[in-house]
Amino acid sequence: MSVETDLIIPLSRKFTKVEALYVPFAPVPPVFWEYECRACINFNPKSKTCFTVSEVGTPDPGVINPEAWCLFWLPKKNDPPFQFLIKPFLVK
Repeated sequence: MSVETDLIIPLSRKFTKVEALYVPFAPVPPVFWEYECRACINFNPKSKTCFTVSEVGTPDPGVINPEAWCLFWLPKKNDPPFQFLIKPFLVK
């Protein structure tokens, strides 16, 4: 079974939520924080899973909260360069 992803670096294994410093909620108020899983290249919104993070000791990715965050957050492929830095300050 092959899963197509846009990962920049192919992984030999997934990281646990502990290794990824997974936080199941945004660490600061959402107005100032755009680095949620839903905005990450590794997040699969259909299954609410991650291509990089899994449950402890299992290949099962478990459920990833779209409002969560982890150390491996990366902007999506089509986002302009460094857009994630200024996005919280743009008028909505």
